[in-house]
Amino acid sequence: MHQVLEKVAQWEDIDSFEKKTLRVPYKTDDIWEYSLRYREALPAILHLIEDLDLQGKLHMYPEKRYVKCPNGNGIMCMYNEVNSANDWHEIQDALGKKKVVIYVCVYADATQLNAFGPQRQKRKGTSNINCFFTFNMSQVPRQKNDDSSHLAMHRARVYHEAVRQVFGSMEGAAKHRIKFVCEHNSAIHVYDSHPTVAMNIMDLEERYHVACLLGVQSKFSCPICLVPSDQQNNFWGTWPARTQKDARAILQQLHHLPTKKAHHELLSTYSLRDISNAFFGVCSYFFDFYRTFTADPLHEIEQGVYGKHIWPWMLESILDKDMQTHVDMHGVTALKYITVHEHNSILWYLAPIVTGLSTGIEHLLLPLLRHLGCILVLMRLDIHTDDTLVLLEEKIELFSIAAQMLHMARERDAVMHIQARMDAAEERALFEIGESGQLQASRNSNAAPEHIILGSPQHSIHISAEYKNNIMHISPNWRNSGLRHDHAMIQGHHSNKLMFAEVAAMFQINISGMHHKIAIVKFYQHLGHHHLSDYMELEKLTDFNFVFLDSFIHSVHILLPTSFYARSIVQDLADGDMYLCLIHTK
Repeated sequence: MHQVLEKVAQWEDIDSFEKKTLRVPYKTDDIWEYSLRYREALPAILHLIEDLDLQGKLHMYPEKRYVKCPNGNGIMCMYNEVNSANDWHEIQDALGKKKVVIYVCVYADATQLNAFGPQRQKRKGTSNINCFFTFNMSQVPRQKNDDSSHLAMHRARVYHEAVRQVFGSMEGAAKHRIKFVCEHNSAIHVYDSHPTVAMNIMDLEERYHVACLLGVQSKFSCPICLVPSDQQNNFWGTWPARTQKDARAILQQLHHLPTKKAHHELLSTYSLRDISNAFFGVCSYFFDFYRTFTADPLHEIEQGVYGKHIWPWMLESILDKDMQTHVDMHGVTALKYITVHEHNSILWYLAPIVTGLSTGIEHLLLPLLRHLGCILVLMRLDIHTDDTLVLLEEKIELFSIAAQMLHMARERDAVMHIQARMDAAEERALFEIGESGQLQASRNSNAAPEHIILGSPQHSIHISAEYKNNIMHISPNWRNSGLRHDHAMIQGHHSNKLMFAEVAAMFQINISGMHHKIAIVKFYQHLGHHHLSDYMELEKLTDFNFVFLDSFIHSVHILLPTSFYARSIVQDLADGDMYLCLIHTK
């Protein structure tokens, strides 16, 4: 594999790409030019799948994989690669048994790339997925007098002109077929195949470009279905899916409309742009284009709903100075920029750390943080089953309920804050001008008080505490900072009995020629789950016990009692294994 990657790296040299100048109209008569370096996708795909070093190592057909259900009653599906997921099966069923799918995933990122091997940053490889760099294009700048709507339209057109250069060669093969030669089951075969773009992995802004949508402020901003923008948190409603067939029909209707107003109203009804979508020619024959968009935990959770909304709001409105000092004691300090890893750590630890700090709102806040942390852990699993997907859907619905309740509470608080400011302004006016007619006039006017601020800049923080799974540290003076005794999850006498303990010491003894690894521990008593955050609560016992090290299942991080909350708490969201292991522990 290393030899293949080295050969591909040489072949992918940026100087070997074709160069082209895109000339795209802006508004009416203006023509703007952009430099494009690109490579056609179809030759690159065939070069990769026909490589002799990869012969016999590619998945030609989808697979169904099964595991036993945890309760022992029956089996369930397991999903760990694209060829074991349902989409590939659906495409294969549409093609028939005698043809194969070339399953194409498009990774897109608007970041700036340098000329010294940007493809190495973009290409990632495993035994089942191989990636290659396709194109790099100069940015679309903003001019002084640019109208935002015209500029957004222009950028989308430039994007699709570039994509058309890359994927245009795939259109005929996607619709009709193309042959390639490859080894399968120790024999050389000639395959009839259909390449299709079946997955688009990108952030929200690029989804709007790719899907030719008007944007986040439009009536129907979802690229997958026609859910109204103000109903996207409603997980109980059902809305029609977007389809490529419907989009084509809408664009064709535009040519028969008599006025620009009617033209604009039809596009606004579906939040579409009047652009020829470059992906339509390599999708839809066997899999609809609008189903290709995937979830994006990075931009939607860590740096989205949590990083840009929940955490800044908590810093500004929930955690006062004393509370922030308490949070800082658990590893949170000032940081200019917060990385994704740090956002993850903050989210997973935040609910148990702030338990007891703000009793007036924790009935809304703790479930919200818990459900969002669970969603993130589940989305990051390398392997899914039917059970984990059902669990993920449940957590999304629970988070939706918590988010709506918190949103209503925040709106109420904002209204009360504005009302308090208005009342204070009226009191000052009454003091200054007395009970004259001017006060009555000011009450009847529609003018709102000035300088009302409903938000504040985000404060920066840093998470410095980490631990590594299954590595136990026991030290009388850990890095000159005092005692350190890690914690472990231990298998009890029964298979469903799990215990938690602080590890005081570990040693090995020899009895009649047999070596035994022993640990001295203090067990915790299990007190159930917190009624709001659902974190497992413990209380440390005073007696020491001897246990075999073979009974250790997993290292675990236990948060100790604080002045705000008297119980220890198990941090079960640090990784997916721990979360799934403890999810049914009561």
